[in-house]
Amino acid sequence: MRAVPTEDLTLSPDHAAMAKALAHFSAGILREGRANKSALDSYRRALEEKPDYDPLYVHAAVLYIKQGEPDKAIALMEEACRRNPHSVETCLYLSQIYQALNQSAKAIKTARRAIQIAPTNSKGYIQLAYFYLAAHDEPRALATLEEARKKAADPLLVLRFMGDLYAQKIVDAPAIPSSNVAKAIAYYEEANALPPDAASLQYQERLGDLYLLNRQMDKALVSFQNLTTRLPDTIQLQKKLAMCYIALDQKNKAVEVLKLIVGREPDNSQVQFYLGELYETLENTNKAVASFRAAVDTTPSTAAPYLKLASYYMKAEPAKAGQTLRTGLQRFPQDKKLLEMASQYYLRNQQPLDALDSFVHLQNLLLRDNERLPDSRYYLIFGVIAQQHQMYDKAVALYETGLELAPDLLEAYIRLAFLHLSAYATDEALNVMAEAVFSHPDDPIAWYYFGLLNNRAQNYATAINAFERVETLVARLPHADLLFDTLFYFNYGTACERSGQFERAEVLLQRAMQLDTENAEAFNYLAYMWAEKGIHLDQALEYSQHSLDCDPDNGAFLDTLGWILYKQKQVTEALTCLQSAYYFMPDDPTIMEHLGDIWSALRDDSQALAWWERSYRINANNKTLEDKLRKHGVDVNAWRLMKGNRLTP
Repeated sequence: MRAVPTEDLTLSPDHAAMAKALAHFSAGILREGRANKSALDSYRRALEEKPDYDPLYVHAAVLYIKQGEPDKAIALMEEACRRNPHSVETCLYLSQIYQALNQSAKAIKTARRAIQIAPTNSKGYIQLAYFYLAAHDEPRALATLEEARKKAADPLLVLRFMGDLYAQKIVDAPAIPSSNVAKAIAYYEEANALPPDAASLQYQERLGDLYLLNRQMDKALVSFQNLTTRLPDTIQLQKKLAMCYIALDQKNKAVEVLKLIVGREPDNSQVQFYLGELYETLENTNKAVASFRAAVDTTPSTAAPYLKLASYYMKAEPAKAGQTLRTGLQRFPQDKKLLEMASQYYLRNQQPLDALDSFVHLQNLLLRDNERLPDSRYYLIFGVIAQQHQMYDKAVALYETGLELAPDLLEAYIRLAFLHLSAYATDEALNVMAEAVFSHPDDPIAWYYFGLLNNRAQNYATAINAFERVETLVARLPHADLLFDTLFYFNYGTACERSGQFERAEVLLQRAMQLDTENAEAFNYLAYMWAEKGIHLDQALEYSQHSLDCDPDNGAFLDTLGWILYKQKQVTEALTCLQSAYYFMPDDPTIMEHLGDIWSALRDDSQALAWWERSYRINANNKTLEDKLRKHGVDVNAWRLMKGNRLTP
């Protein structure tokens, strides 16, 4: 063994100090790990041995901060800067402490000192730029980085920082094309030309993404070809490479890229889905469906494969579409697009209640998330379904929601108003139609239904005004005659008759009959109106018989015929007609009153009183009938006090 001279084993004074300092430093680290407060003493002793060793100051300063003594941390780092005036790292750490303690001016000043110490070191510029950005002074930050770009010996981090700043602007306010995209690309390209480091692949992908965003597909393709060569198992990169091929109309190459991934990862639902979309663009339906089916079979993480597969099945194999949607909803019960498609599927396949259930579920999710459907007519469609199945509260809620989202949805106003009317909520119905004409002041259909509703609510003057408004509005439109149909004139005529405008009513009802000779209601109405007045009885008889030709089992029409015969003194024939009318409408008080009148004409007061009594029990507001009863000695007032008792003369 070779002997070692004694002098070779002797440490120089500087090395000896370092050895002692390292010993104290190691002790400090161990004690720091055990949360030992004496760690600071170890660091202080180490600094006494080696005052120019920057890591010692940093560790000690960190401990002071952890112990809630920031002033001591600052004092220590300021001491470090005095002892090591050429240390960039010390200055930068001091500046960070100032910034953390909201002493921005001192932080900026200290970062500038670091730049003065080493003008070619990019770290000082980067830190100063961060401080300016924290103070919302972006122009100075950019100016600082531009200076670093020119002066730094290694500007790689500076260029990336500048690229990141402009890339962030794209995220915050996307607008393509954009000068921010171009600037971000320029800085990333300049950085990409420098010797690589550990983050180079990440930034190359970011550059490729910007090429895609800026529609520079040739450059994007080169970037992702290079990246997939280096990282062949990264699916996201393969997808972007496929996107480049698609954009450059090289779809077959894109298919090959994804097929390669599927071969490696056959259970990768996402790749199967992308492959299906590619086949879709190539109009290869069979392979697209096969890929989407494979995506569904491999437990997808989103509902997208179910939606695609169901949309294909919807056209050719609806049963499979339904099964696909049900399976998708089992896995993703709150997916709104699946619920929307399920609603449409059930509608197409005559399953209205299933459609309604899906839609109500969808609506609840939308309300929860403060969202809305793009087409408010859905609320109208499903409101109608709910109404048809006597779910009146649900129908009202759906119509009202549809109107909140689209106040111009006239049909929803109309349906909601008549739904209220059917529930005997006349005031609510009138209020809804008043809103309809207020929001559609120039729409003749809105005014027509406003008039129709008021006619049914016995507001005849208001109804007539509305029908007159319809006439005025329609006259301005082309093809006005098409809008004045038989129903318009029929309803207009009945409103006039009930308000006492008989001659006007005749003209309108005859117009309704001319427009549609099968409008049995109009023929019957005019016939009855004449019969009541005892005029034009022969013509009334002809109209009445015509209405019965259209609808022979209509009790109201039989009543009209019987009443005309009664007016013509054909009492026996009238009785036969009215008995038939009663058979079809056994609860109608008018038919009962007419039967009483006929029995009275036949001088059978007992039968007459019996029928009048039954009629009066149903409609006690009939003053004409009340007079008949009084004339035959019936104490109507006493009977009213004894509700339920038989009338007695």
